[in-house]
Amino acid sequence: MIIQLKAHAGQNYLDRLIKHLERDGIGRERLDIYSGDTYSLVGIKGDASRLNQDQYRALSYVLDVHRISDPFKELSRQFHPKNTVIRLAGGHRVGAELTIIGGPCAIETQQQLLKSARLAAEASSAAITC
Repeated sequence: MIIQLKAHAGQNYLDRLIKHLERDGIGRERLDIYSGDTYSLVGIKGDASRLNQDQYRALSYVLDVHRISDPFKELSRQFHPKNTVIRLAGGHRVGAELTIIGGPCAIETQQQLLKSARLAAEASSAAITC
C-alpha cells in the first residue's frame, strides 16, 4: 500500500501518519518513506490488506491511498529508484551493465568448479554461482 500525503504536509503530519500506522500494527521497519520537494510517500511493505484504506484516505493530511497487490513491489522503481551495483573480484560490476551469471546448481568437486568457470567464461559470463 502507498499513502501519499498532501502537498507540503511536512514532517509533523508524516510523524502522525507513522503513529497511526503503528497503532494499526504496522511497525516502522515495514515502512519505506520518500519525501520529495512537494509530496511525501509512505510505502507499506508486506501484507496491508487488513488496513482500512478509506480510514487513511479520510485523514486531513492524506491526498490518496493506493493498494498494491504486486508481490514484488519492493523491487519496483517506485521503492528502489536506483540500480543496485555489486562489485565482484576482477573488476566486474553486476548491475552497471548487462551481466550474465551462470553455473551449476551445485559444485561437488574442485574440478567441476574449474570446468564450470571455464565454460561460463567462454560464454561471456562475468561470474558463476555455486
